[in-house]
Amino acid sequence: MDSSSFPDGETQDTAETFTTQSTPNQGKRKETNGDTSGQPNEKKTAGKRSKVWKHFDPLEEDKDKCICRHCKRVYGCASSKGTSNLGKHMLTCKKLLAFEASKSADTRAVTKDGRLVEAKVSEDIFKVATDELLVLGELPLAFIESMAWRHFCSRVNLYTPHSRRTATRNIVKMYEERRAGLKVWIAANKQRVSLTTDIWVAQATGASYMVITAHFIDANWEMRKLIIGFKYITDHKGTTITRVLMECLAEWGIQKIFTITVDNATANTSALKRFQTQFSLVSDEALVLDGEFMHMRCCAHIINLIVKEGLLELVDNVCAIRNAVTYVRASTNRIDTFDSRADNAKVTTKGSLIYDARWILFYR
Repeated sequence: MDSSSFPDGETQDTAETFTTQSTPNQGKRKETNGDTSGQPNEKKTAGKRSKVWKHFDPLEEDKDKCICRHCKRVYGCASSKGTSNLGKHMLTCKKLLAFEASKSADTRAVTKDGRLVEAKVSEDIFKVATDELLVLGELPLAFIESMAWRHFCSRVNLYTPHSRRTATRNIVKMYEERRAGLKVWIAANKQRVSLTTDIWVAQATGASYMVITAHFIDANWEMRKLIIGFKYITDHKGTTITRVLMECLAEWGIQKIFTITVDNATANTSALKRFQTQFSLVSDEALVLDGEFMHMRCCAHIINLIVKEGLLELVDNVCAIRNAVTYVRASTNRIDTFDSRADNAKVTTKGSLIYDARWILFYR
């Protein structure tokens, strides 16, 4: 039995909590008001010194008997016999233990009316929350060992942070557990999903990676998206794209597809034709309308191509504007003169002059 099972953190060794001390004046209790705030059937019990009276009420018809506020059992509580029997009942009353456990499990730091309360967070929860912070914030693993994070934990009286190696193991384990759970959920619900995929090239290494994202509506009619594949590929050929798609869907147990959205690359068109032929053999319900509308082209990519094509007609004007920006930004005096004339003309400027306007237009 741990200390959390007792009110106000007392342990079984605290004799004063459950029994009155034997003195020559035994049977006489000091007249104090028992604090019963926050307990069920809250009543004021005057003349009771022991803290067991937070959980018992004397009977009106017989003052030598009392009733447990949780399980409603009646016990004798004559002044000459003390309260040791009440203390023993507190150790075995299931409803009382459940009540105390619910109090210790409360981890809310702010109540509904905005008041701050003492939060009780275990070290395991602290470790999990720290690992989730690294993942959601896309922080480097070295952050957990940084002076800034350790100083923060010390100032707010948290636990000592674990090492980056422990965080790495925890994150991998968390990923594997959630991945396994999602696989079970998808297999059980036989969810039909839509896919989006594209190939990303790392600038530092030049390696190519194919990212596959699943989109679906859950049981609560909320849109969900899930990255189910981040695969290294050696080329951008249609056969490679088809193979990676088939392997990824088989790995997750997905057997129903609605649409697949890709950009206008020629390799994607040939890849989805092969994919439609191969995936239709999985089951009769694998595709909708035999995959007639499976291939979807990314509208954002199409708009980007249209804008680029239109700017080719204005290439001379764009070059002139870039030269003007380069001239102004060449010295501080020119920038000050430009800002002064913009103020006189009542032209609003947003920060410094942008050099490459086409890049901002496409990717801002």
